[in-house]
Amino acid sequence: MYGQDVDLHWHVVETSAIVNEARGRLENSESSKLKFYDNIESAAKDFGKIDMVFTSGVLQYVPEPCEYLRRLVELGASFLFITRTALANNGPDKIIIQNSYLRSNGPGPLPLGVTDCILSYPVTFVPQENFEQILRSKYLIELKIAEDKSAYRAAGEPIDMYGYFCSKIE
Repeated sequence: MYGQDVDLHWHVVETSAIVNEARGRLENSESSKLKFYDNIESAAKDFGKIDMVFTSGVLQYVPEPCEYLRRLVELGASFLFITRTALANNGPDKIIIQNSYLRSNGPGPLPLGVTDCILSYPVTFVPQENFEQILRSKYLIELKIAEDKSAYRAAGEPIDMYGYFCSKIE
């Protein structure tokens, strides 16, 4: 494969607001290789075989992170690459409220007419063992990376960030 062109089809799952904005600005036709969706199942429907599912820093921000991970695992991609995922060292789930400025939630300046404000949203840290058990249900964890120590604190405990590269068990 080295030295050859790669035919990359990238389906991005995001919030409805970001999908609506991105479709108008970044997708250029029905045959676009970059497409945006507001749910996993719609994004997967256009693919026959999914080579890789990639997530970065998102799973702790979705409602019910373990259920979301199960949905990703059920897609049956050949590989999973999950990075920047904050996990608790032990159970039960730990939930905090994170506050940040709107301008800190994406690249570049805010669109014209959008006023910066403080946003508050829940962050859920699931136990690392539960997370890995879901991965191991259909995947071999080929590489586990301790990415960032004490990236968060919840219930007085440090919360570390991890990355995983997994291959589907055939």
